[in-house]
Amino acid sequence: MTFDDGILKIYQVKNVSEAGAMPRQKLVKAGAYHYGSDTVYYKRYYTAKQAGYQADTMVHIWYAPEIESLDIVVLEDGDQYKIAQVQHGKEKGLRVTWLTLERLMEDYEYAGDA
Repeated sequence: MTFDDGILKIYQVKNVSEAGAMPRQKLVKAGAYHYGSDTVYYKRYYTAKQAGYQADTMVHIWYAPEIESLDIVVLEDGDQYKIAQVQHGKEKGLRVTWLTLERLMEDYEYAGDA
């Protein structure tokens, strides 16, 4: 298992508007991780469809319990993905987190450090 496909960034969606103003959702950076790409096999793809989401791609990173479903991942190509599923486990004795990602149809704006 390698983590040499690049560095992904994790963002949380936050309301950045002033108190009492119309809500404005923007991305606030929560971290960056080296990652490896995984294959979305047909079973995971169709299971995701049955659960009501699209499994567009999958990646693995070192164990990161702070990451939650619905956080946003930005890969090095700039594409934004919603985390549809977070799984923690072990691979060859190493603690790993797998992220199943769903491509966003409309990108969020960044708040501050992108």
